[in-house]
Amino acid sequence: IDATEAVEKAMKRGIGTILTKAEERTIKKANKLGYFDDDRGVTLRQVAEELGLSTTTVSRQIQSGIRKIVRLILSDNEIDY
Repeated sequence: IDATEAVEKAMKRGIGTILTKAEERTIKKANKLGYFDDDRGVTLRQVAEELGLSTTTVSRQIQSGIRKIVRLILSDNEIDY
């Protein structure tokens, strides 16, 4: 399973409920644009431009959201915010 598939499965399983709306929107947009693909179809800057946000904001939202997803997966569906 690659990162794109993992994000898609996570979102379908309701993991979006642990994310802020901004994190969810940013991760979904990044995924749609190919940011998580092995060949990374777009840069962080391109994702930021698509969303009308700074690269710093997008980076923080992606990192925070992915951290929550990983913690949820590794802690067997319990998350410590």
